Amino acid sequence: MAYHILKRPFLPGETCDWAVRQREHLAGLFARAGECLAETYIHNNEPAIAADVAGQVVAAQPFRETAYQILMRAQAAAGNRAQALRTYEDCKRRISENLGVHPSTGTEAVYLAILRGR
Repeated sequence: MAYHILKRPFLPGETCDWAVRQREHLAGLFARAGECLAETYIHNNEPAIAADVAGQVVAAQPFRETAYQILMRAQAAAGNRAQALRTYEDCKRRISENLGVHPSTGTEAVYLAILRGR
């Protein structure tokens, strides 16, 4: 429920400092709610829905590695291992080009597990 509520825009067009800060705070809550929802869908053996939710979180917060990790696991669980590996490459490229760092060890671990077929 929180995920669906937090998807809604907060005071669109409002540019005051308070509204901008509140929007940023709500974006973080949206991402966390989406990750929790996607994890639940994976647990309930509904990986395609999990991948859709995690993909929306990645689209909203493209540097959030935990969302990439969930997206990759959901894609692999849905039987789309190649897409999961492409998602890792997208994450790696985006983080490297924009932030100048490598993906976290957690992201690397998910990638390696998928690569090994686990």
